Amino acid sequence: MILWFSSPVAAQDLERYNRASIYPVYMLHPGARMYDEIYTTCLAMPVPDKYNDHRLSVRIVQGLSTKAKEKDVRAAAISFVEKNQIAKRMVAKWFERDKKTGECMTDLIVNRAAYSVSIREKMAANYTLSGKPVLPDADTELIPNTFVLISDISYIDKEEKAQMATAVFGMIGQAAQIAGGAAGIAGAGNNMGDLGNSIAQLGSSISDMVSGFTVDITTYLFQLKWNEDIANEFYLRYYCDSTSISPEKAKAFDADKSLFQLELLGSYTARSDKTVMRGINKPEDVFRKVLTRAQDKNIVELQRKYPQFKVTDVVSAILPDKQVEVQIGLKEGVNEKSKYEVLERVFTKEGKIHYNRKAVLKADPKNIWDNRCMAAEEEAVNAELGATRFNIISGDKSSIYPGMLVREMR
Repeated sequence: MILWFSSPVAAQDLERYNRASIYPVYMLHPGARMYDEIYTTCLAMPVPDKYNDHRLSVRIVQGLSTKAKEKDVRAAAISFVEKNQIAKRMVAKWFERDKKTGECMTDLIVNRAAYSVSIREKMAANYTLSGKPVLPDADTELIPNTFVLISDISYIDKEEKAQMATAVFGMIGQAAQIAGGAAGIAGAGNNMGDLGNSIAQLGSSISDMVSGFTVDITTYLFQLKWNEDIANEFYLRYYCDSTSISPEKAKAFDADKSLFQLELLGSYTARSDKTVMRGINKPEDVFRKVLTRAQDKNIVELQRKYPQFKVTDVVSAILPDKQVEVQIGLKEGVNEKSKYEVLERVFTKEGKIHYNRKAVLKADPKNIWDNRCMAAEEEAVNAELGATRFNIISGDKSSIYPGMLVREMR
């Protein structure tokens, strides 16, 4: 067997190679309370940092009534991906396909695959007789690892608390404006100070009011279907580069409505937790914190239900006393009970990829990184760590080095 990497630099590339590519879409309900605020927040929400950004232009779609049955919402999600040919558009994005000429490029695949210089040179010099570009492992590991997440967001409209929450958002907004105006007044700093902290000090009554802003998020997870047969069909019928532009292939690709598909794997529903006021200085902070944390919960549970969606990370540091650090934390669902395996990625003689388990890790309960949205502003315990410390509970520490893959065990 031949090792795939042997240096920290290549190991960093390996983390990038193993990332899934995702396209988050948010399904909202026009006319519902807080619609405008939720819309603005969703539009600004970034792709989680453990995934490649594979977003298309549409980020928000109109959902059904908040009283719609789950089966109807599921049907609406399926209808969205089918009517808009999202699968085909995801493939087109992978190959950076020109809509007018049909020209395809492989730069995005090469970049995400983090190929070595020698493999890049091989790709530039060699093409198969069919015109298929030489892209080692991309068809089997990168493109199939593409997902669409459609999240139906429902605001839980508890009238009494909702009215109180609206009032609190107004108070926070006014405080932020006053703080901004006071910043230019000599001597005002000590008196006006951090009004966000002053609001936080109002205590549990404020927290109770803000808990009136509660959301349920149901996330539907779709995976792009891509295998050797689909790939060969694509390269034969539709693929062309700058040297082989074909109007016929371009028209045929646009007309195709059956080759490219997304498979619905399943769904998960999470309700947002009670919001801690510390660190919240403006109304949009509440929405960002609540929505992002609820969405992160869904992603964690979907990873646990569907292994192909699992996040892999890498060992970032080797510590004394049989410990290592990995840059994952509460946002990725790390807890004191979960276990992780350390994997070494190798090539077989046939050129196939294989993973060897070298160790098993368990999080140190006292050193689990709180990397949830706004945890630092909240001054949460362990928000400053930057990584989680793991105890090596089996395996030889000498066989572990920075850059080796880490994956949760289930």
